[in-house]
Amino acid sequence: MQSVIQSLSTFTGIPALNASSLKKLQIPIPPLEVQKEIVRILDTFTELTAELTAELTAELTARKKQYNYYRDQLLTFEEGEVEWKTLGEVAEYSKSTY
Repeated sequence: MQSVIQSLSTFTGIPALNASSLKKLQIPIPPLEVQKEIVRILDTFTELTAELTAELTAELTARKKQYNYYRDQLLTFEEGEVEWKTLGEVAEYSKSTY
């Protein structure tokens, strides 16, 4: 099929196809039963994709909520519950990679 289309192409500059040539191009059409099976498979795939997308969205929403909850738990404290220090007081800077 590709070779037939290429034979109809003109290659002067940018490759192009003539509309009247394309109208005469014969393409294979599978029998109706095969078409129906293809449609059934594609419809099933579309349904599964939609279900999976919904499940993933729900899971991501739950994980984000969980992340926010634990982040807030770690960063929320009453006055006097923590000791405030500068970074220099608790760590030493080094250019070492280990």
